[in-house]
Amino acid sequence: MQDCGEGQKGIRESPQGIEPQKAPHWRGYAWGLVAALTCPCHLGILAIVLAGTTVGAFLSDHWRIAAIVLTGLFLLSLARATQAFRHRSR
Repeated sequence: MQDCGEGQKGIRESPQGIEPQKAPHWRGYAWGLVAALTCPCHLGILAIVLAGTTVGAFLSDHWRIAAIVLTGLFLLSLARATQAFRHRSR
């Protein structure tokens, strides 16, 4: 067990030196940004923005596959963002 130097023996620090409840909340915002960008309702906007690129051509040719992949990524990132903010509020 590590001594914190203030008479509190037996308290362990995390490997990065950050206590779990004081973890940076930027992770929740990052997952939220990924969720916003991969929302399936934005598929049309992505196709317009990426028009003329290889990715845009793939989206227009395989929009069903893109919608399924984006939906899965959206649900995963939304769950991770929610989990990060719930963990932060405890």
